[in-house]
Amino acid sequence: MTYPYAPPLVSIVIPTYNREDLVGAAIDSALAQTHPRCEVIVIDDGSTDRTGEVLQRYAGRITAIHQENKGLSGARNTGIGRAQGTFVGFLDSDDLWEPGLVEAALGIFDAHPSVGAVFLAEREIDLQGRIDPTIHGKRTPGLF
Repeated sequence: MTYPYAPPLVSIVIPTYNREDLVGAAIDSALAQTHPRCEVIVIDDGSTDRTGEVLQRYAGRITAIHQENKGLSGARNTGIGRAQGTFVGFLDSDDLWEPGLVEAALGIFDAHPSVGAVFLAEREIDLQGRIDPTIHGKRTPGLF
């Protein structure tokens, strides 16, 4: 997208718990967004595995927060509290975003200024990286 002004900052919040094997790929997909202004906030919700060591590899590129286990909602709320963006997106630590996802979502907001939230369709990927060609539609009614 081209902006006649500074593009909005988008905060990508990734809650995680004991996902040392998957959280790095989720972070990589957040960092690979084509939108030029994204901050990535990862909340380690009391992991007991090596999730913290994985997050250290991203020092300087993400904000990593470690907290006592508060559950998914508690971790998301912590991320929202730290978010500085005009928009906030939630990326689960076992999911990946395609590089243009943030730009696509912002395009919906631009085209429909009264919209308060954007929900996107999803595809399943197995542990071998094979993508299920079926796209699962949104779960709630809306514009599209």
